[in-house]
Amino acid sequence: MGKANKNPRSRRFPGDQKKPLNPYIPGSGSRLRDDHVSWRFEFLGTEPIYGIGGLCGDDSAALIKRLCALENTRINELFHSSDDTIKDYNVDKIPNAKASKRLADQYPDQTKIYRLRCGGKKRLYGFLAENVFHALWWDPDHEIWPTKKKHT
Repeated sequence: MGKANKNPRSRRFPGDQKKPLNPYIPGSGSRLRDDHVSWRFEFLGTEPIYGIGGLCGDDSAALIKRLCALENTRINELFHSSDDTIKDYNVDKIPNAKASKRLADQYPDQTKIYRLRCGGKKRLYGFLAENVFHALWWDPDHEIWPTKKKHT
């Protein structure tokens, strides 16, 4: 019989914090690489709000189809796409109080969060480490970072 793990799994984001989470941001002075984007889902919760618990059948099929289509895309192509496929935000500027608190409680060492547009209002948020997008939240109603309406 194996020994029980005395250290519970940490909610800390993987990776060496000494290097930038995303060395591919255009204009950052760091080199662009041609690695294809890939996905990880270990941090995506199962709760109904912002987790996969709120993902309905049609949305899940559309999300998988979107992610499959993007797997052939190089990470620097995502940042240079004309349709604003991926975007980064400073975590201290998140307008949704619930999302901001959740992020500060679970991942206090993160300074950037990335948004992947999945069609219409639907968004997938996460962290980007090198070419790997670590999914964190599913936002089908564009509530985490809503778009400001023009002329309001």
